[in-house]
Amino acid sequence: MKLLMNSMDSSPATGKKSSFYYMLEEFSKYWDRIDIICPKANKPNTLILFGRVHMHSSTLPKLFQPFYSYYKGRELTKNIKYDLIDSHDGGLHPNGLISWLLGRKYKIPYISEILHVMGYPQSKSIKEKLVKIITKYYVYWAKNKALAFRVMSNQPAAIIEGWGVPKYKMIMLKSIYINKDIFHPVVCKKDYDVVFCGRFDVNKGINLILEAVIKIKVEFKNFKILLIGSGKYEKKVKNKIVEDELKNNVEIIKWVETDKDLADYFNRSKIVIVASYSEGGPRYAVEAMSCGVPPVATRVGVMAEIIEDGKNGFFVDWDSSDIAGKISILLRDEGLRKKMGEQCIKIADKYEYKKTIKELALGMQGLIH
Repeated sequence: MKLLMNSMDSSPATGKKSSFYYMLEEFSKYWDRIDIICPKANKPNTLILFGRVHMHSSTLPKLFQPFYSYYKGRELTKNIKYDLIDSHDGGLHPNGLISWLLGRKYKIPYISEILHVMGYPQSKSIKEKLVKIITKYYVYWAKNKALAFRVMSNQPAAIIEGWGVPKYKMIMLKSIYINKDIFHPVVCKKDYDVVFCGRFDVNKGINLILEAVIKIKVEFKNFKILLIGSGKYEKKVKNKIVEDELKNNVEIIKWVETDKDLADYFNRSKIVIVASYSEGGPRYAVEAMSCGVPPVATRVGVMAEIIEDGKNGFFVDWDSSDIAGKISILLRDEGLRKKMGEQCIKIADKYEYKKTIKELALGMQGLIH
C-alpha cells in the first residue's frame, strides 16, 4: 500500500532525529511507499529514509508552501497510485484543501488529522482566536469531504463533534509513541528540580513558569529548572531571567540531539512541568512520566486524560502561585514524588512505541479496505 502525506514537519529532511523521524522509522514498515510533502528543509529536495519514505521538501519560502504542495502532489499522483492521502491539518489548513483537491482529481480518499485545536482550552493571542475560528469553518467544510478525521484524545474529538462531525467519521489513534528501551527510569543524581521542554511561547505558559520560579526560590534557594527549547520569546525569557535575578535558578538548552539525551535529562529531574494554555500532547511530559518523573500540569491535551490528580501527578490552574505551590509540595516530599513516579511509569504501557504505531498504520489502512 502507498501513502501520500501532506505535512508541515520537515525535521527529518533537515537531518534532525525528531519524534517524527523515529515514528517514520517504524511506521514505514507497514507501507510499500510513503511520500511526504513538507516545507523547505535546506537539504536536497528529495531525501529517502528507511528505504520507503521519500521526503519532498520545498525550495520555496513557507508562504508559498500550498502552491508547492499542490504541484508536487500532482506530479507524484500522476506517476504513483496512492491508496490514501494523509493531511496533517492545522493553522490555516492549506494541507486539507490541497489533499482534497488532489484526492478529487485522482480519486484518492483523504483523512484529516485534527490532533489539536489551537486556542482550546484557552486562547492567549489574536492569532489563536483567529486560527480557532478558521479551524471551525475548515472542519465544517471538510466533514463531508474527508474520508475520516483522525483525533488523538477526547478533547479534540469533543470539539469537532460539536462542529458537526459524526462519531463514525472519527478515528481515535494515538500520536505519542514511547520507546521504553529509551524512556525508562535510571538511578542517577537529580541535577534539576523541574524540567520543561518546548517552544518559548506565551501559549506554552513560559511566563507562568518563570513567575513560579520567583516564588519557589523564596523557600528553595538552590532551586534549579531546566528549560529545553527555543522560540520567538527566547530573548524575553533571557531578559526576564536577568531582571528577576534567576540566573542561578534557570538553565537553558536549545536542542537535544537524540532521544537518549532527552531521556537522560528527564531522569536527572525531579518534576516535569506543563503550563500550556492549549496543547495536543504534550509528548515530552509523557516521555518524562515514562522515566518515573511526576508531572505538574494544566488540564490540556492528553494530560487531562492520563493524570490522576494526587496519584500520578498534580493538576494546576493557569496561575503561577498554584504552580509554585504544587511544585513545592513535591520538592518537600521525596516519598510522594517516588510514589507518584512509580504510577507514572505504568502510563508508558498505553503508548508503547511499536504497538501504538502498528495500531496507527492498521487503523489508517482499515479505512480503505
